[in-house]
Amino acid sequence: MGRRRRILVAVAVGLSACSVLGSLLLVRQLTATPGRLSARPSVTPSGSFEKAPTALAAGEASAPPREDRDDRLTLSQLVGQMVISGIDGGTPDAGTLRAVREGELGGILLFSRNVSGALPAQVQLLQENAAAGGNPPLFVATDQEGGTVKRLPGPPKSPRLMASEEEARSEGQATAALLVSNHINVNFAPVADVTAGQGFEAAQGRGFPGDSHRVAALADAFAQGLQSGGVAATAKHFPGVGSLSVDTDTALGRVGASAAELEEQVVPFRQLSQGGVDMVMLANAVYAGWDAEKPAVFSSKVIGQLRQRVGFQGVVITDDLNAASLSGDVGTRAVEAVAAGADIALYGSPAAGLAAYAALLAAAQSGRLSRSRLLESHDRLIALKAKLT
Repeated sequence: MGRRRRILVAVAVGLSACSVLGSLLLVRQLTATPGRLSARPSVTPSGSFEKAPTALAAGEASAPPREDRDDRLTLSQLVGQMVISGIDGGTPDAGTLRAVREGELGGILLFSRNVSGALPAQVQLLQENAAAGGNPPLFVATDQEGGTVKRLPGPPKSPRLMASEEEARSEGQATAALLVSNHINVNFAPVADVTAGQGFEAAQGRGFPGDSHRVAALADAFAQGLQSGGVAATAKHFPGVGSLSVDTDTALGRVGASAAELEEQVVPFRQLSQGGVDMVMLANAVYAGWDAEKPAVFSSKVIGQLRQRVGFQGVVITDDLNAASLSGDVGTRAVEAVAAGADIALYGSPAAGLAAYAALLAAAQSGRLSRSRLLESHDRLIALKAKLT
């Protein structure tokens, strides 16, 4: 009986050890940090996103090292995440759904033309198509600034009428609630430009009142209200278009401010960066103090100032690269922006967005855009998408 007892104990210990080992492998699998959101996300009825557990490939004991996962990402997957484009009408057409499913678009921009009572269902359809292709969730963005630029009826009020940080934060929270109810997860707001009561943005009621420090406080409070409600905020238009009289969507702005004068204009962007704003949008304008040759959307010098001097480490997005104010074909514009350091090329036109994807892919395949440059942006984009899920 003694010998039998010893055999039973040994068997029990062995089974326990196997169980512990299996648990450790499972924990390692579930806690491994992915290089991208490879699991297919699902959309819940509330509009939030859930990632399905990552399935192991046949014969794979645990998630591969990050370097291996990065190597598995195709150039198409990398550049597709870098394009956001608009869609036509209230219902995504077959071409848009295909592009989303194939990973050729990382996000969708919504205008007033896309807004109806069916909007939440249409956004859900887009997200389901992204998931069906094994892609990360989409950025679903709009311009809900206040003043004359609001795509959905409802908050916020004009930023020029926000008298305190508490009011700005409350307006940001109310705006987030409206957007989340429509499954929108990115707002291209707040306007962080210092208007001093003049210029096209002031006339449109889009800019906050006061000097650079007052604008910084109000814009930061609005952004924090948005982000506390689950919507990414976007500080725009770096380094500032508040002094311009003509809208930069229609005419290329030229700001003659010196480097020292630009320091005052970027005060709001610095505070928003320190406050953790998710995105910064570059301006369709030339800034003589930093780069007299190229618009900010194509300038590595301007983006370098944003990264190094201002200290922003989040997602950098262009203003609409389909704007009449810019020269060159739409595909070349995307390549120039990404080569300069932008993470996302933004297009209001769906056709232009797909042309941008094709141009970026060709540039990546030719080596003009290095894999390391693409991975740098990919890391930032996927980190923000993970936060929003």
